Amino acid sequence: MYWTVILHKDKGSSFGVTVPDLPGCFSAGNSLEEALEQAKEAIALHLEAMLEDGEAIPMPRKRSEYPGDTDAIYALVEIDDRLVDGVTERINLTIPSWANSQIDRYAKKTGNSKSGLMWRATLDQIQRETTSTIE
Repeated sequence: MYWTVILHKDKGSSFGVTVPDLPGCFSAGNSLEEALEQAKEAIALHLEAMLEDGEAIPMPRKRSEYPGDTDAIYALVEIDDRLVDGVTERINLTIPSWANSQIDRYAKKTGNSKSGLMWRATLDQIQRETTSTIE
């Protein structure tokens, strides 16, 4: 899963990193590379803590959904979903054959596994519905 991070650097300082989709998740690094590596670790730890606290994991927004900040550097960091809790579960689904074919084609086209595509789409839908009922 890819997370957008926002890097800021003031003259004479380290790179500060925030994760806009995970309030309270931040890190820093002396170089851009170190800041991005530290961001990966901070995100993984933040997600683990959310799971331990029984909180729902939000789906990261697309880069185009963030307001433009001309003083910031936007980057994507990839977090292996298995690092979050290390547990996966096999499930059985019954879906129409035509839908299965479309899902297979789209997953292949986008470089995803069918499982990854389906759980991300489902969580994204849950998040949209939850957000729309709050507003």
